[in-house]
This record gives sequence, structure tokens and C-alpha cells, in this order.
Amino acid sequence: MHESQLERGRIHSADSNVSSRLPRDEPATAHGVLEHAGDGGGKDCRGLWTKRSHRSTAARISSLWALELSGALAGHVRSGPRKAAPSQGHPVSSRSPPSKPSALRRGQTPALDIALLPVPDTRSMLNRTLPPASVSIVSAAPAEPKAGTTIHHSHPVPHTTFSSGAVNSIAHAGWTITTKKHPIFNSAEIDNASKEIQMPFPEMFFGNNAIELKHSSGFQYSISALDALRNVASIPESEHKSVQVAHAEHWTKMSLEANDQIKDVVKPYNWIYLSSYSGTLSSSLGAKFEPSLVGVDLDRLRLPEPILFYDELVLYEDELHDNGISCMTARIRVMPSCFLVLLRFFLRVDNVTFRINETRIYHEFGKSILVREYTSRAATYSEVTKKLPRSYPPGSENRLLLLDQNWVSQTLGSCSHVVCEAIAVSE
Repeated sequence: MHESQLERGRIHSADSNVSSRLPRDEPATAHGVLEHAGDGGGKDCRGLWTKRSHRSTAARISSLWALELSGALAGHVRSGPRKAAPSQGHPVSSRSPPSKPSALRRGQTPALDIALLPVPDTRSMLNRTLPPASVSIVSAAPAEPKAGTTIHHSHPVPHTTFSSGAVNSIAHAGWTITTKKHPIFNSAEIDNASKEIQMPFPEMFFGNNAIELKHSSGFQYSISALDALRNVASIPESEHKSVQVAHAEHWTKMSLEANDQIKDVVKPYNWIYLSSYSGTLSSSLGAKFEPSLVGVDLDRLRLPEPILFYDELVLYEDELHDNGISCMTARIRVMPSCFLVLLRFFLRVDNVTFRINETRIYHEFGKSILVREYTSRAATYSEVTKKLPRSYPPGSENRLLLLDQNWVSQTLGSCSHVVCEAIAVSE
């Protein structure tokens, strides 16, 4: 037998040297550590334990064959070679073993001769339970509800949840709240939507994502990615034209020097995808949002209360040609006493500005009004970076916080624009 083949079939007995090389969380088996030559990779067979899952019947047969190999070899190593009993319907090698095992030096490992071992019965091994000492059992995660499953809950308050793939909903206290999470628009969907919204679409546009709030009285309020992009297209040019990348002035000067006769050739559009979108009133039974002194009850939201339903989704996102990020996200949580929707537009133009526009939609079950609060905050890039915590070495800054929307939101400070409205909802 070739030397490389013998090396692949070599096995180390479970002595102290082998056990010391095993990881602490993997116990040594009674027969040592074995690597099957055809198991598809892993560590070598010099005392390193290889852990893998049996993903197919072929892998299971290979593993069981390795166990048979190690069991037969244990007797060969400890008590000398013995004549193997023939398996059912499988021939045994006619090669006769030596009369006594060859002497080994201290620390030397005996080589395995595959021809001396019986061929295992794979059909019987498939029906056999693996020894617990040789198998790593990993507890499976609890199974999630299947698509299209409706669950009725009685604790902490009666409510019903529904899950069907990309659609999830909850029914509680006369309200049905639904979230829809789908993949980004493909080229055909973008071409179809571009017939109405004539502007370059964001790099990632989740046009089918939405949140729907429906009351048993007929009141409906929704948050839609398509409606958000319609709002982006309607923003006046004066509000976004002033926002330029850090090198815009230098690029403009070089362009004018090279082509002094070329003027504006690109139709201007809201390139930062600035949005003041705060939701869509689908059906209000004649009611309208009116200015209100009653805002979101922050004290109630701070109370420890179980969350019956939670979801978050992205409406669109664009990296502004590697000059920052512009995105709009929506989150909703439903508690036994109320629900809250947070719609956030986040803008970061590197070395230029930060801006956050947020809309909070709040309703307390048992009351007849729904509150909508819109806020807008902005600050220059340098103002935000000055508030970064200092780190070692002196002068360096933890700029990863600039990617954290929550940290930036707390840093921007007071709101420059606040609109609080309320609308009547029959309870």
C-alpha cells in the first residue's frame, strides 16, 4: 500500500497526548481521534478533532464506516490483529494477518492496513443509532410558525397574530396592523414605476414595502415606499440644490475650465432623496388632521410593557455615489395599551451635513384620536464630529458612531421644525 494511503488511514489511540490536543469542549472518544480520508476536508488525523454535520446519506455512511473502522482498529491496536467475522453478504479479505503484532517504539503510532478490516453493511448501519460518545448533538432552535398561520393569544391581553411569508399582522382592540416586506424592485418594476415618477430611483428601492393601519370603523392610514418616493420627487429644488458634496466646487471649476461652453446638461433632481413624507391617509370617513396640543405620550412609552408585535422595514436607501447615505425606514411596535410607528428619513453627506426627519404616529387604545408628530433636525458635519467621544491615541475619533442613526439623532439636539396634529378615530 502506498505510503500516503497508509498515512491517511493512520489512527492515534486515546492516550494523554491525544486528549491534550483536543479542544476543551470536545471529549475524546474511547478509540481515539480518526479522520476519514473521504470526508471532504477538515483537519488532519494527528490528534485534531473534526466536527461536521451529516447533511446527506453518503456523509452518514462515511461517518458510520469511520466508527466501524475505529471499533475494529481498537482491538487491532490493543490486543493484536484479529480475524474479522464476515458481514452479511460481504466478502472478507483472504490476506492472513501476521502471527503477532510487530513491536513499536515508545510514542510510535501503528499503521492501519485497510485490507485486514471487514467491509461494513451500510444498510444495517443506516438503521443503527450512533453512539452518543461520538456524536455532537446540537439543540435545534424553536420552529417558527408556518406561512399562513393564525395564532390566537390570551396573554397578556387577547390578540391575534397572522404570518404569511412577507406579510405579518396583528389584530387587537379593533385595529388590524399589517406590515409587508418584499425584495427590492427589479428592472421591470422600476421601468413601470418610472412612467409616473420621472426621476432616477435610489440604488435600493423596496417599492412593495408598506405598513397599513386599519380600524374597524373604516379608518385607514398607510406608509408606502411608492408614496415616499412620490414625495421625494415633489420636494422643491430650492430645498435640496444647496446640498452638494464636499468637492463639488473644485469639480465645477475644473469642468468650466475644460469646457467653458458646456452648461447644465443633466436635468436637476433631488439627488439626496430628501423627503418630508409622513404617511398616507387612505380613508378617514371625512375627518382630517388638525393642529393639536396633544403630542406623543412619552411617559407612557417609557413604562415597562410587553411588546405584542414589532417589525421594521426599509423603504429606500442610496449611498449618494459613495459620498454618504440617504435612507428611509419605518418601525412599528404594538403594546397592550397603545401602538407607535416611527418613520425616519436619515441623511449623511460626508464632510457636509447631517439631517433627520421623523414622523411618529401614536394611538392609545380606548381613546378617539390618533396623533401624528413630525420633527426635523439638521447640523453640519463638523458639529456632529466634535461630539464624538475621544479614544486612544489622542486625536483619533470613533467615527463608527457616525453610522449609528440613533446616536446621531441624540446628537443633533433640539428640533428646528415641529408639527403636531391629531385626527378623530371612532372607538
